[in-house]
Amino acid sequence: MRGGNKIKASALQFAILVSVIVALLLSSFLLFTYTYSNFSLRTDKVLHNIEASQKGIDYLVNSDDHLTDSLEIAIEDVPVVLKNNFWGGFQLVHSRGGAGSTSFEKVALLGTAGPGIGSLSIFLENNQLPLVLVGDTRIEGDIYTPENIIKPGSIAGHYYAGDKLVYGRRYHSAQNLPELDARWRFYAQNMLNFIPDGGEAVIRLENSTNSFFGNRQVIYQVDKIFLNESLSGNIVVVSRKEIEVSPFAKLDQVLLVAPKVIVRTGFEGNAHVISEEAVIEDKVRFHYPSSIVVFAKEGENRKPENSYKPTIQIGEHTLFEGNILYLNASEQEGRKNDLLLAKNSFIEGNVYCEGYTELEGTVKGSLYTKYFVANHRGSLYINHIYDGKVLTGNVKPEMGGLVLEGTEKKVAAWLY
Repeated sequence: MRGGNKIKASALQFAILVSVIVALLLSSFLLFTYTYSNFSLRTDKVLHNIEASQKGIDYLVNSDDHLTDSLEIAIEDVPVVLKNNFWGGFQLVHSRGGAGSTSFEKVALLGTAGPGIGSLSIFLENNQLPLVLVGDTRIEGDIYTPENIIKPGSIAGHYYAGDKLVYGRRYHSAQNLPELDARWRFYAQNMLNFIPDGGEAVIRLENSTNSFFGNRQVIYQVDKIFLNESLSGNIVVVSRKEIEVSPFAKLDQVLLVAPKVIVRTGFEGNAHVISEEAVIEDKVRFHYPSSIVVFAKEGENRKPENSYKPTIQIGEHTLFEGNILYLNASEQEGRKNDLLLAKNSFIEGNVYCEGYTELEGTVKGSLYTKYFVANHRGSLYINHIYDGKVLTGNVKPEMGGLVLEGTEKKVAAWLY
C-alpha cells in the first residue's frame, strides 16, 4: 500500500509540473501573439505615416498656391502638418505625417524642375541691344535674345572662333526676366535686417550641429565674424558688418547673412549666402546645393568708383554647384559690372542677374541676365561675351533650379 501511495504522489507532482509548463508555454504564446500583433499594427501605422509624410512633400511640390507658413491637411485619414519657408536660394519645406511616437518627418529643399526651363541656356532681357560673341565663346541649348539678334564680334583683334553662333534653338526674349517667387524675394531681402527675437535659440560661435527637424539656431554678432568652426545643419550665422570664411571652416547647409561675405581661397563645403556683397576667391569649392543671393546696396550704383567693382565675384578655378542671384530693386543704372564669373570658374546650376554679367568662365545650366558686359583693359563692351561658355548637357539630374514664379518644382535635396 505504501508503494502505491508513493507512485500516486509522484504522478500528481509530475502532472502539476506539466500543467505549469503548459501554462507557461500558453502564456508565452499569448504574450508573443499580442506583442507581434501590436508590433505589426504599430509598424503598419509607421509605414502609413511615412507614406503620408512623403505625400505631404509631393503636395508642396505640386501646389501652385502661395501656401501659408503652416498648414494641416488629411491624407488618407492621416493628419499631416506642412511647413513652408525658404533657405538661401531655395524653398524649404517640412512634412510630418501622423502624431505621437509613430509620426514621421521629412524636410527638403525645393527648386524649379531642372536648371532653368527645359534646355534653356541663356535668357537675355530685351534691352534693345544685340548679343555679340567674341573669342572662344560657346553657347549650347535654347537662347532668348533681343529681337533674336546674335552676331560675331571682336575685341582688341580677337574674333569669334566658333563655326556656329548658337548650338541650339534661338528665340525672341521678353521685355523682362522671368519673375522670381514674390514671397521668396520678400524673405531674402528681410533676412538682411534679421535680428533674433526672444524665441530664437542664440548660440555661441563654436563647433555645432543642428537638425532641420528642430528649431533653427542663430549665431549673432554686431561685429565682424571670422568663421573657422565646423557648423552643420539648421544654423544661421549673422553679422551686422562682415563674415569671413576661413579655408579651414567646415560648413554643411549653414546660412550666412551679412552686408559682406568673403570666402577665402581653399575653402570647400556647402553653404548659403545672403548679403549685399559676396567675394568668392580663387580655388574655392561650393558643393550642391549651395546658393548666393546678393541685393544691390541702396545708392551704391550711383558711385563712380564702384562702376568696375563686381558685387558678386566668383574667382578663378572656383567650382560652384547651385544658384547664384544678383537682385536690384533700383530703377537707376550706374554700375557696369554686377556679377563676375572669372576665367576658369565653373558654375553648375543657375545664374540670375538683374544687372550686368561678365561671363569669362563656364555655366553648366541656365543663365538669366539683364545685360552682358566684357571688361578688357579698362574698356567696357555692353552685351558682349568674351570667352564665356554656357552649356546645358549632362547637368546633374537632382539639380533644382531657381525659385521662379509659377514653375514646376522638384526636390533639390533632402535634409536631416
